[in-house]
Amino acid sequence: EVVRDLRIAKMPCMANRASAWRWAIDTLLPRSSKTTVLNVYRFDPHAGSDAQSHATLANIDYAIQNKAFVMDLRPDDPSDNDLMKEIFSKLEPLFDAYGWAHNEHAWTQAV
Repeated sequence: EVVRDLRIAKMPCMANRASAWRWAIDTLLPRSSKTTVLNVYRFDPHAGSDAQSHATLANIDYAIQNKAFVMDLRPDDPSDNDLMKEIFSKLEPLFDAYGWAHNEHAWTQAV
């Protein structure tokens, strides 16, 4: 059963990546764990050639079980980095950050 149809025709806020992330931050983040996030690193252009992207996706069960906010953001992209900072600012000061990014240094610096 479909709980919510997120296609653009049903929800104009999904018209582009920026508006979709804005919706997720405004709607889903407040209902998510304040102590756990997961960056799945799935839709980055480098993900297909990076074995870690598959390992990260394997952790989705843990993230869901813990009501983690699940992201797919690139920490080395300025607009994504701004979104990550906003997300992190709404979490507890000490939170668990799971996941991966093509630029691991940028990911660890962002966290």
